[in-house]
Amino acid sequence: MMAAGQIALSLGLHPEHLASFRLLLQGGLSLVLGSVVIASGMLGLADSYERVAVRLHQLLGTKQSGQDLEVAVQTSADLIRQNRSFWKAYYKSALALCLFLGGILGLTIVLTEGGFLSYLVGLGLGIAFFGLLAASLSFTALRHMRRAHQTLEHSAGILDEQPDIADEFLAPEEPQPATRWVLRRSQNARTRQVKFHRRPSQVTVRRY
Repeated sequence: MMAAGQIALSLGLHPEHLASFRLLLQGGLSLVLGSVVIASGMLGLADSYERVAVRLHQLLGTKQSGQDLEVAVQTSADLIRQNRSFWKAYYKSALALCLFLGGILGLTIVLTEGGFLSYLVGLGLGIAFFGLLAASLSFTALRHMRRAHQTLEHSAGILDEQPDIADEFLAPEEPQPATRWVLRRSQNARTRQVKFHRRPSQVTVRRY
């Protein structure tokens, strides 16, 4: 829709074959609506990725992970690399759209000074060139974005099933101080034995 609106505006802006106001208005509306749809889709992709990235960042700090897990993202450094890859591809896709629109607009301004036939030929070649370039960049960028998003979702799903880190470091219960109580009780028993032990009495013989 956006590309069609841009092409319709470009074809109707040549001074020798200026389109009617109605056609220009339709082309402008198509360009605006197409830009809104694409912008909404790009913002939705970014928001969905950010939610998964935040969830995975929380899981990395609370869940146990090891080399035996088939997880591509196990540390914060891995998550940072995935974020860089996603946003690099995101900027490339936005650059491709801007390149297409800017290239067609620049050709429209430059070619309006020539004849209408050269204008059509130059505009057609420009649309084909910038269209293929933008499509190639956008396809590659969207593929990298999808791959990064799926990697984060897969890692978050596996880590969510792992036990918490706090469960691994639970302190064992301290033993009861039974030894001291037994020793004290034995000492008390010895005291009682000494207390109730009587020495044999000596018999005194009186002499008359």
